[in-house]
Amino acid sequence: EEIKLMNDMRSQYGADMFFIVITPSGANKDLLNRNTITFIDALAKTIEQQEYVMRTQSIADNIRMVNNGKIPYEQSQLDEIINYLPESYRFISKDKKTLV
Repeated sequence: EEIKLMNDMRSQYGADMFFIVITPSGANKDLLNRNTITFIDALAKTIEQQEYVMRTQSIADNIRMVNNGKIPYEQSQLDEIINYLPESYRFISKDKKTLV
């Protein structure tokens, strides 16, 4: 499932990409909760500051894109936005066990 997701993304966005794969661990199995999304957002901002990194793209960017540049505080609002996003912009496998 992870390989299919990465191949789909590679064909959509280009070949020169580096993927960070996020899988759940411990008690929290929900990859689409606010804490995970804000962590991904912060990680992407850190990575963008590295030399030779032109840009990053994540589900957090796509959430901010449709929500006036912000990640919602309320999980219910975040869920609505994620469900609104086209599947190819969610960066999550169909079984929701892998986020890229």
